[in-house]
Amino acid sequence: QKLAPRANVVLQPVASNFGEPTLSFARLVERDPHRWIICGGTELVERSLTSFLQNARFIGAPFSPRELFVVGGVDREEIRARLGGQQDIRTHYYPNVDGKKAAEILSTCAFAWIDYFHQPGVPMATILKSTAFAGFCSHGVIPVFPHHGSPIHLRQDTLPGPFFVTVSGQNLPSEQQRAPIAKSIHDWYRRNASSLHLAKTVAAAIGWLP
Repeated sequence: QKLAPRANVVLQPVASNFGEPTLSFARLVERDPHRWIICGGTELVERSLTSFLQNARFIGAPFSPRELFVVGGVDREEIRARLGGQQDIRTHYYPNVDGKKAAEILSTCAFAWIDYFHQPGVPMATILKSTAFAGFCSHGVIPVFPHHGSPIHLRQDTLPGPFFVTVSGQNLPSEQQRAPIAKSIHDWYRRNASSLHLAKTVAAAIGWLP
């Protein structure tokens, strides 16, 4: 808007690289609340794994991590070694994963840990540029951050959260809230970030839709 004040600027979150399944509430209820996932490119996976291992002990019941999937990026021996050294969390490592396998894993997880920001002070809504974050939302996996953040919204439609865990505290939902919030995140994605919504947004911007 600063560069071209007269331009019609349309903001659109990126879509999921791992599909956009239709989710039933019953399936979300059935998910294991102790199953977590880290997903993304190599740098995001490494950064997220570091902060997750620093903060995992502060995640209390009923969501304390008992199983962790690390998905994506290139195969790194350092990541394998760090995962292999975990005694209290069962770990699984899937580097160089294809979209179908990633979607299968996502569809079983309750929470995702994402340490997206390289530096403090970046607006929380910047997370909507992350395809990993989009994948979490499209699969009804609740994203959790290692820091506080402001609400994320588009056109006054607010995404549940953001949820976080830090040394000083956390704001995770209750077990009764978990599945409804996961469904709300999934529904928000379909309204605001899905490939169908993107297509409609582009069509409207170029005049193909009334």
